[in-house]
Amino acid sequence: MPSAETTATPSSSESAAPAIAIDAAPPVGKGISILPYFNHRSLTVAYVYELKGSAKPELVRELSQEGGYVSSRKIGDSLYMVSNKYSYYYPFYDAMASKKGSVQDDAANAQTLATEAEPFYGDSAANDELLQLPLSDVHYFPEPADSSMMIVGSVDLSQPDGELQISAYLGSGNTIYASQKHLYVAIAKYEAKNNSYSDYTEFHKFRLDQGRVVYIGQGTVPGSLLNQFSMDEHEGYFRVALTSGNMWASGEQGSKNNVYVLDEKLSVAGKLEGLAPGERIYSVRFMGDRAYMVTFRNVDPLFVVDLSQPMNPAVLGQLKIPGYSDYLHPYDENHIIGFGKETVEVPSKGMGPDETMAFYQGMKIAMFDVSDVSQPKELFKEVIGDRGTGSELLYNHKALLFSKTKGLMAFPVELYEIKNKEALQPGDFPAYGEFVYQGAYVYGIDLQNGFQLRGRISHLTDDDLRKSGQYGYDYSKTVRRILYSGDSLYTLSDSMLKASGIKELEERGSLNYPPLPEPIWNGIGSIDIMPLPATMESR
Repeated sequence: MPSAETTATPSSSESAAPAIAIDAAPPVGKGISILPYFNHRSLTVAYVYELKGSAKPELVRELSQEGGYVSSRKIGDSLYMVSNKYSYYYPFYDAMASKKGSVQDDAANAQTLATEAEPFYGDSAANDELLQLPLSDVHYFPEPADSSMMIVGSVDLSQPDGELQISAYLGSGNTIYASQKHLYVAIAKYEAKNNSYSDYTEFHKFRLDQGRVVYIGQGTVPGSLLNQFSMDEHEGYFRVALTSGNMWASGEQGSKNNVYVLDEKLSVAGKLEGLAPGERIYSVRFMGDRAYMVTFRNVDPLFVVDLSQPMNPAVLGQLKIPGYSDYLHPYDENHIIGFGKETVEVPSKGMGPDETMAFYQGMKIAMFDVSDVSQPKELFKEVIGDRGTGSELLYNHKALLFSKTKGLMAFPVELYEIKNKEALQPGDFPAYGEFVYQGAYVYGIDLQNGFQLRGRISHLTDDDLRKSGQYGYDYSKTVRRILYSGDSLYTLSDSMLKASGIKELEERGSLNYPPLPEPIWNGIGSIDIMPLPATMESR
């Protein structure tokens, strides 16, 4: 009997959850002989702990819902979780449907297939067993883009007897945005047109009501979203920034960047279209009555957009500089920090004499001054490493530690450097560097001195670095998160937690995690997991 596999998913506090196994039997039609198939199921699990002021938190509740983790929000005492249950298609289902058996067999097969589609969920405060949501309670979005199912779980944590509320919708949502009162789900869609396609995004709006989720309505605008920062709610309006078309096409099929302002019913109230044709959006940040948007192809235009009049959004100013920003983080109301890549323009062979192509270089951080919105400025700039250097921060904003009051900023960096730059010739194809370091870069930051590198913290030893190669090292020691408590700075990797002084960055201690259990194939279609070691080494 095949087993189902679940993923270890983060809880509302982003802690890792252990795997939970669910067994599901395959449907078997009369007279049909087939090999076992693997019905992969995953659970998103939130663990609720009670602290009681002690050093040992007590687990008091588990909240589970089927599907891969999409995102979660805790608003007041209410927790909201969104997951996607992916539907797997197996060709023998068609054979089963076409082969007629007895009435009893046909009914059993139909019931089995229906049961496969019903999502699991569970709340230890109400029941020790996982339950299934009947298909009669599953809703659907009009003309869903795929057969996957979006599941929204909600619960008021201040009510110990308040059960987890589950609602499910056929048609998965891959990007969400939540305000204090509403949840927005974005669904990317495509439509074939004149030997090409047009892309548009469908938004669905829900009201968040003290641990309950109520569907309100939907709206549609052309283009595709970059990420959650491309959406924002402000004073009753929903603002979105999207790219439509193909960046490498010309004419009507070419890319355009647009900002739309939607009213409470998700109807378009105002729009600003046609920004930076031929480029695409790399990062967006909405801040009050303004939006900051970075587009890129060869140079990095930073647009400042006025949204104070929702019916008539307008460009206030723009700044064109080399490089681009993948993530924008507010410093204060007149300054914003960009994290991305430096670039260099190189003449494009085989094209016009003035045609160039941009190649990314090292990681770039920049402080932008938007005090004069008509003339934004790059106040400070720092480039880390050479071509190949990167950071998880460039695609996951949670990798950034920032405190304006402490003048502190830190993020992980995977550093690549070119050892012999003198050998490079003008016009050469931009060379990649070699891997030399991975760890947290810790900066002081203020408006007088910009970025001041205080130091670096790595979990890799000198021996680890000597053993590393051009494309690899011990990835279990990759620093992924940095946080502080009191006067200590903590860095976390998959294998270690290290404490350092927040000022001098001197090491104060470390804790080595036990290795992950090794999966063992038992030969009959399931996987056994070895138990964790009973002891942990620390110093």
